[in-house]
Amino acid sequence: MSPPQSATPQPGHQPQPQPTAHPQPQLPQQPASNQSIPPAASATQQKTAKKRWFKRKKKADIQFPQDSDGTQKPPSWKKAAIGGGVALALFLFGGGVLTGWFAHNWYVAAYTQASSDPTLVEVPVSEVELGTTMPDIRGMLENDALTVLSDLGFATSTVEVESKPWAGAPGIVIEQFPAPGIDDLTDLKIVVSEQALVPNVLGTDRKDALTTMRSLGAEVVFTEQFLADEVPGTVIKSEPVAGEPLGDSVNLTVVSAGSSFYLNTLDPISGYCSSGSFRLDGKEFPQSIECDSREEGVQYEWDLQRRVDAVEFTLGISDEADQTGGSVTVTAYVDGEAAGEATAKFGEPTKMFIPTEDALRLSLTISSVKPSEDSYYRHSAILGDARVIGTTDNIDQMER
Repeated sequence: MSPPQSATPQPGHQPQPQPTAHPQPQLPQQPASNQSIPPAASATQQKTAKKRWFKRKKKADIQFPQDSDGTQKPPSWKKAAIGGGVALALFLFGGGVLTGWFAHNWYVAAYTQASSDPTLVEVPVSEVELGTTMPDIRGMLENDALTVLSDLGFATSTVEVESKPWAGAPGIVIEQFPAPGIDDLTDLKIVVSEQALVPNVLGTDRKDALTTMRSLGAEVVFTEQFLADEVPGTVIKSEPVAGEPLGDSVNLTVVSAGSSFYLNTLDPISGYCSSGSFRLDGKEFPQSIECDSREEGVQYEWDLQRRVDAVEFTLGISDEADQTGGSVTVTAYVDGEAAGEATAKFGEPTKMFIPTEDALRLSLTISSVKPSEDSYYRHSAILGDARVIGTTDNIDQMER
């Protein structure tokens, strides 16, 4: 079918643009008819007919897929569009739900933090079960002891805590009330240690010093030492010294009444001296030793085995000496260190005391002065009743 042609252009009418040429669709053939558009149709009728022709042509250009029976199917892009729309709707709905949930949580958190009056939650205090007895918490750290009581149902705020100077580490439970095993738990009290210092017990009696140290929780280790000029039992030394932190134990040295034996029963490891009874200025000394002397000195040495506290004797010249002039001198060395010196003349003996605490060797160098310049005689030195002194235990353990 061809569009009708206008026979004569109307005055003032612009020609219509012609559509772009394209293949004509194959429309179903219509049976022949004697009816047709009259050639003399008006301009309005021609315009209307042209619109109808374009509509029919547009429909003819769109070919939809057909089923096997010839029925047309809607195109696949329509199905995709429908599915996409549904997915978009679900996405928007889910996003709205999540956004609302996050907004709600943010609001609750912000409101909680901004609140000036936080909610206080009271936790009920558990009660102590019937039959519960007081546990033994002595020796525990304070916090550990309170935890034990709390686990048993005690309110720690009701436990009275006191402190007391005590030997050893601070912060330890040293006393508790009630005692372990007691079931009357109405009043609870613990005493916690604080650092104690060593008290000054020098010059006090052994018994009093022991009482003082034990009152602070310290054990005492006693060491005995013989001192001729001190009263037995007197404390003369402490380790650690007074004023230092007091540990679990302290060492105290006390004066011992001591025990002794005569030096003449201990053989020298260097030199030789004889034993005997000698009179010095009219007094008899039955347990004495006699040692030779020279002008330059003669050395004698004894092994004290670190068990002797002191060696003492009376130095003199025998009353039976052939000549009365001259003198003898004894110089003492303890482990190589000078420890004292004494000189005696005829008829004038002198006492000599040599401290030897914890010493291994005692050395005596004996020198003399001749009675006269033209004499060849030299006096022997008499160590009258020379004694080795120490504690009873040490003296008993010495090898002689």
